[in-house]
Amino acid sequence: NPVLLNYYKNNMNGKSKKVGLVAIMHKLMNYIFSVLRNQKPYEVRNPKLHCKMYLENKSLPNIA
Repeated sequence: NPVLLNYYKNNMNGKSKKVGLVAIMHKLMNYIFSVLRNQKPYEVRNPKLHCKMYLENKSLPNIA
């Protein structure tokens, strides 16, 4: 996953390898939980695209 590799390289400088691996494992668990909760297949998204989609969905009114 290029997004996770980029995250690891950018944010784990100066930290131990184990701390970096645990951070990646946490992100993977969030991905897995999201797939199970939403019943939609996993798709790799650029972080900028993900942020844009999140803000668009957040601004929509919730209709229950």
